[in-house]
Amino acid sequence: MPLAFAFAAIAGYADAIGYLQYKAFAGMMTGNTVLMGLAFFHRADLPVGEYAAVLAIFFVTSAIAYAALRNRRPPAVLLVAEAIALLLPEIIPGRWAIVPLVIAMGLQNPPAQRLGPALSTTFITGDILRFAEGVIGRIDPASGLQARGTFRDLRHRLAGLCGRRGVGRGEFRNIALAADRAGRRARFYLRIFALAGPRQVINIWFVTRQT
Repeated sequence: MPLAFAFAAIAGYADAIGYLQYKAFAGMMTGNTVLMGLAFFHRADLPVGEYAAVLAIFFVTSAIAYAALRNRRPPAVLLVAEAIALLLPEIIPGRWAIVPLVIAMGLQNPPAQRLGPALSTTFITGDILRFAEGVIGRIDPASGLQARGTFRDLRHRLAGLCGRRGVGRGEFRNIALAADRAGRRARFYLRIFALAGPRQVINIWFVTRQT
């Protein structure tokens, strides 16, 4: 948890400096997207292109960070690069100083998700939703346990069936993974049904079938 607080404090510092001095957020891309929409109607402090550039820089930097982690680069390398980027605004004059702040936030989020808890310092809405779901899960754990138990029972039944049919371990693993994916897909569609109704479930199913 101390690491999560440190990441959140750094993200808050970068966003505060970015918005107060340069009129763009360093890490909160949702805010920059809203500001870009306002810029279309000349209601923002910066032109559309500059907000789009901030979004692009964040995307590219995050992709580089994820690629580095997938290639087993130590997270400390990314965090050192982030620390250097956080110091650069003191050197770079003018509104270009927002660029190293955005780079720093793009470098921070991938290792932060690996090192800390499953929280994002730039996606607060999702964090609140996960927190609310966790609270309800603690208050009323029966429904969640029942769903997990159902798919666990299915896995055991598959094991027994595969054993009787002479299916090897590798083939059973593929069958079990397919069953797990089907279970997650079923839970996803049930959640969409509860939130948006049957029409949205049909729309999502149709789109996924076309792709």
